[in-house]
Formats: sequence, structure tokens, C-alpha cells
Amino acid sequence: MDNSFYRNLNKERDTRRWLDWDVHRGQIVLLINKAISSQQDVEEALIIGAGNCDDLDLIFLSRIFSKIILMDIDTESLQKGICRLDINLQKQFQLLGGTDLSKLDQIDFYKQFIELLENKSTASKLGLFMKVISEEIINIEILDEWKGQFSTVISSAVYTQIFYIHVLSLFWPYANNYSPEEISDIVEQVRQLRDQIIRSYNDLIMSLAKPGGTVIVWTDALRIDVENPFPEDEFYLLKTEEERVEYLFKMTEAQGRDVAILGLKDLHDKISSQGRHLSSWIWPFSNDKHYITFGLSGWKFVVESNEK
Repeated sequence: MDNSFYRNLNKERDTRRWLDWDVHRGQIVLLINKAISSQQDVEEALIIGAGNCDDLDLIFLSRIFSKIILMDIDTESLQKGICRLDINLQKQFQLLGGTDLSKLDQIDFYKQFIELLENKSTASKLGLFMKVISEEIINIEILDEWKGQFSTVISSAVYTQIFYIHVLSLFWPYANNYSPEEISDIVEQVRQLRDQIIRSYNDLIMSLAKPGGTVIVWTDALRIDVENPFPEDEFYLLKTEEERVEYLFKMTEAQGRDVAILGLKDLHDKISSQGRHLSSWIWPFSNDKHYITFGLSGWKFVVESNEK
């Protein structure tokens, strides 16, 4: 994969972002604290999608975990992210960049996809290609050496960034070769492949955690702006956190990013109900974009052996 797409996303940031995201980082600290409060083993953490680390309080994390691996497809952003730290503190962090967690690099998806588009392949042929890829990625194993190694696995806003926007950006220059109906069919097949990638990604992060370990995710779920304001009066009339979370969940299901809801629901069913926690807050992403954000945490199931 050409990582320039994600590198450019990470570079789209103004100079005030670190300050503007202070409350957002604080909410993530609360999410992590609550998730690991009853966990005895908090030695090693893996943080996926760390990017520039603007939403991570690295000093807080360094006090909680003895070793932290920061993972992102864009290595350059990871390197810039830890430069804020004292040189001695940087040694506590290991950087793992260039890893495509969608598994598509392992089957040369992007090269094949572009070749099909350049050859003006039919919509049905593109759709069949997506279906075959969706079946293939189920059987692909990645990061085998890290399976079951981490007491805590954290996913930082990955659901809405992995695959979908990138692939659509590759498709649009060729869209004139297809009718509106064909474009709709192609996008639907891309969406179905995206959904399989999200489910496989959740399986991956669960496999990286130790039995009984903690999995923590957060994701932007609904954009709020001048044209789509947040209904503060109605929201703050609700008296409990459970009522507010339920309200926001229904709101995002109706108007928000379906991939975020898919990822949350799928992971919700894969973690233990014991210790499971869902929270929400407003993420001031930029001057013109704020997002309703959900955080979900829980424990990996411990499979008990039948051996005596």
C-alpha cells in the first residue's frame, strides 16, 4: 500500500490541536483508568492507530505501563509523536510502523484494484473481486508473534480510518466510466468488504490480548457542525449516564458513521460482559468539525481448560 494517503491525513492538523484536544485526552485517560482499575497485570500495552499521538497522554501511559508499543501505518507520524517526550522517557516506547492491519497488503489488493479500474473492468467484475477478497482476508493471519502478548490492547479511532475512505479516493477518478447505478453497486460492494475488514480487525485486537486482558477502543461516530448542531437542551435533561449513552447511540445509528457503530457492536459482543464499559464525549477535532465519540472497554474471555 502507498502510505502517503494516511501520512497526509496525519499532517492535516493545525498548530493548536494539542491544546484543543486536552479534554479529549482527559476523557481517554478516564476510559483507560476505569478499564484497568481492577486489572492486576498492566505490564505491557499495545496502542494501534497512535499516529501523531495527539489524543494520547504519553506521560500518563508511561506511568501505568512498563512497556508500550505504538503502532500505526505511518511510521513518520509515530516518530514525531514521541518527540515531545524527554529522551529517557522515549525509551519506554517501541514504535511499530508500516503495518497494514486490513490484511489487504498481504494479497496485493491495491495493485489489483487499480489494474481493474485502469482496464475499465465491469461493475460486476469489480463486485466479484471485492467478494473474493472478503473471503480471503478471513484466513490471513498477521502479527502472529504478538498474539496473546499484551495485558492491554488499545485501538485509537481506527474504525473510521481503515480502508474505506482510502479505497473510495482511489475509485473516484475512474467513476466516469460507470453509470450511477453501477457506481452505487460498486460502493455497496466496497462497503461490504469494509465491514468484513472491521470484523477481522476486531478479531485481531482480541487475539493480541492475553486471556483476561483488557481491550479498549474509541471511535468518532457522528460529526457535529453548524449545519448539524448538537441537541444540548434535550441531551442534558437526561439524568443518568446510561440514558445519555443510549440517546447518543440512537442518534449516531440514525445519522452517524455506520462503520463506527458496526465496529462497536461487533466488539461489544466479543468481550466479556463482566467489566464491560461504554462511555461517550465530544471530540473537538478541528474548528469546523466536532465528533460524538464512543469509548468501549472490556476483558478478553478466559477459556477454561477441561483438563484435570
